[in-house]
Amino acid sequence: MRKKIEWIYSCFLSLEKNHAVSGFESPVFLELLKALQSLEGQEDVEILKIFSIHLHLNKEMSLREFMYWIVPIERYLNKSLKDNDFVIFNRDVLDSQKKSKPLPLIVILDNIRSSFNVGSIFRTAEAFNIEKIILTGYSPIPLIPRPRRPHSVVINTLNGIHTQSVWI
Repeated sequence: MRKKIEWIYSCFLSLEKNHAVSGFESPVFLELLKALQSLEGQEDVEILKIFSIHLHLNKEMSLREFMYWIVPIERYLNKSLKDNDFVIFNRDVLDSQKKSKPLPLIVILDNIRSSFNVGSIFRTAEAFNIEKIILTGYSPIPLIPRPRRPHSVVINTLNGIHTQSVWI
């Protein structure tokens, strides 16, 4: 049964990747529906949840709605998402290249000891396109990473954001 559920999962991923080209007009969509319907009559409650997904799928739905229905399958297979599991469409890349006017907000980090917290604030500020970050006191600053130095951790937690954000 697990192999069948894994095959259903791979159909979901295939349809996600090819949605921009063929939408849900692909033969894979019909195969997915048949595979889901073949789960009828199972005694396992989790498999019955997966079976019921076929009632909600249609060719006119958006990709976002479609991908909502993959969650019970991921739970059944004990899949945990990683950053590289997300599909980035060309539209996402174009949107990220647009530089919008920064939010006129200055974040002041005064005596934040944890480099992990500083990294988190940098990433959050970048997500909201905040104008500037000011580091004061003993808050760790992004420096060139050196072995066995406390500031090296900041570089690792920033994921390159410090090169894109304005900070002093």
